[in-house]
Amino acid sequence: MLFAAIMVLAAAYCAWSIFWVLIGWIVCCWLVRMDFVSAASIVAVLNVLGLVAFAIRGRSWGAPALVGVQVGNILFALAASVAVSPAWLLTDAAPALVILILVLLFRSDGSRSEATI
Repeated sequence: MLFAAIMVLAAAYCAWSIFWVLIGWIVCCWLVRMDFVSAASIVAVLNVLGLVAFAIRGRSWGAPALVGVQVGNILFALAASVAVSPAWLLTDAAPALVILILVLLFRSDGSRSEATI
């Protein structure tokens, strides 16, 4: 159940990232700087790769990859909240933090169940 919740939240977050990158490319150089849109594009690609890694490899190396991606999302949202708007903390850092906590719970649950077997 926890795996399904992580997959749904991470997929929604990936869709959200891709949507805003597409909007960013549409208004690029008019409302948004080119370097910021390029960085957001890299973040969106890393989100998708982290989700695919988690879906394929789960606890082995997929969960640490997704944890790394979510930490990167939080750091990017912190930088964007200073550079662009504080709204990035709510729209990007908060969901990334929720996904990060769920993945850490998923990892700790798996280590406990493997230790008792």
